[in-house]
Amino acid sequence: MIASSSTHEPPDVTSATPRFSALASFPAQPRSVPLLRRLMRNLAIGWRLPAEVVDALALISTELATNAVVHSGSSDVVALLTADLDHVALAVRDHGQWRPPVGCTGGSLPTSGRGTSLVRALAELSVLPTSSGTTVVARIPLDASPQRGRGGGSDGARPVRRGRLPAARPTARTRPTLTI
Repeated sequence: MIASSSTHEPPDVTSATPRFSALASFPAQPRSVPLLRRLMRNLAIGWRLPAEVVDALALISTELATNAVVHSGSSDVVALLTADLDHVALAVRDHGQWRPPVGCTGGSLPTSGRGTSLVRALAELSVLPTSSGTTVVARIPLDASPQRGRGGGSDGARPVRRGRLPAARPTARTRPTLTI
């Protein structure tokens, strides 16, 4: 199930007010991962986000969805993408049991286990495990603040140029709901 909406800009809007949002629910199956990646890429392009954000969202959505599908034991996964003037955030929630990451043992190269590190290189990452599932939130800053500089800050996030997010327009239209 996919729902997408735009919000109009009320007079008291702040930079933290979501200007765009989309919600998708999909079965926790490997075939869902490329569908979510394509959806995130298409939404980011449609919202006119910078190319590096589009690419980052594609990678981040792949990694977070794969983790939920492979490690959670959940039957479904929900993804929420939001954009405001300062950040793009992707939250991926499963309804499985939290299992801490297992470290690599032995001398061979791991075939998995690098996804979270990749996401942390592109975004601020929060993991919120609960007894009813896990929510992982990746936030990509859209502004190069003085504290971060151009190369990224101590949090590992790479800021991108501000000002590329289009102004939202009031609309009565809603996008159709699709099932994947």
